[in-house]
Amino acid sequence: LPGLGESADPPAPADMPTVAAIVAAGIDKLLGAQASYDLVGFSFGASVQEHQIVQVRSMLETLRGLVLDLLDCHVATLAVVRGRCLGGGLELVAVCHRVFATTTAEFGQPEIALGVFPPLASIVLPERIGRPRAEELCLSGRTVTGREAREIGLVDELADGDPIEAARAWAKALLLPHSASSLRFAVRAIRASLADRI
Repeated sequence: LPGLGESADPPAPADMPTVAAIVAAGIDKLLGAQASYDLVGFSFGASVQEHQIVQVRSMLETLRGLVLDLLDCHVATLAVVRGRCLGGGLELVAVCHRVFATTTAEFGQPEIALGVFPPLASIVLPERIGRPRAEELCLSGRTVTGREAREIGLVDELADGDPIEAARAWAKALLLPHSASSLRFAVRAIRASLADRI
């Protein structure tokens, strides 16, 4: 997760009075623009080294800060997932309002295999997919495909091609006809208690 907090610093609501939605989509810089949608990941999560005692506090504070900034911007958030979405990446996706993914995307909380647990996932996943399913993902470390993620409610819409087009179409049809200000008030009201628990 290095650099994640700096690269995704959402603006404050006062700085974007006409913005109705933010779309978060991961890009793997190593694979470049020609990479297949199936290979480009949203986030592979933190590295093994970042889970070691020297770095774990900083890594967790960065991720928590990013999630709180996202919640504080009070704008509808849409996540677009291609490829792997693991660990902190899934925790970030789980706080988004809508999730769009390819059928071959992979979702998981593998932290348990490293001898740790996903603290944010234990708060946000139960809200999104229910406690039993959240417990199963967090306790087993199992990875699910986009299809299974759709079945359990983690993904809202699957796309055959690039899911960013599906996200744009959804926002255009269902968000953009409404007042950006009213949407922000609705987002703030719906998510009022979530930030207090993170």
